[in-house]
Amino acid sequence: MNTLNFKVKRIFRKKKGKKCRFSSPEHLWQKASEYFEYCKSNPLYKSELINGQVVRLRKERPLTNRGLCLHLRVNRDYLNQLSKRRPEFRDVVGRIKDVIYNDQYTGAVTGMYEPKIISLNLKKVNS
Repeated sequence: MNTLNFKVKRIFRKKKGKKCRFSSPEHLWQKASEYFEYCKSNPLYKSELINGQVVRLRKERPLTNRGLCLHLRVNRDYLNQLSKRRPEFRDVVGRIKDVIYNDQYTGAVTGMYEPKIISLNLKKVNS
């Protein structure tokens, strides 16, 4: 009787590893979209001296992988591991990375973001 109970528990035990933080790829995309919206609706401000007057200049907040991970409350490797372990998340994670890459690239080309810093970040993504 005791061995039967052990076998039943073993069959119905929970899966190994932590539970996925996101219930579906759509849920992950929704949370990433919230981060994108936050960045675009909450700009950074920089004070500069122009003609003897201090002026506050509005600077767009760049999208970053680390910023996204902070917003999602996950570590930096989480999204890569999620796309490897759960194939249904692969497309969404790729799309999220493409959105961030495109924002950084176009921001650097148009001069909205500091090109040197963004180029270093983009080199890390490409390598």
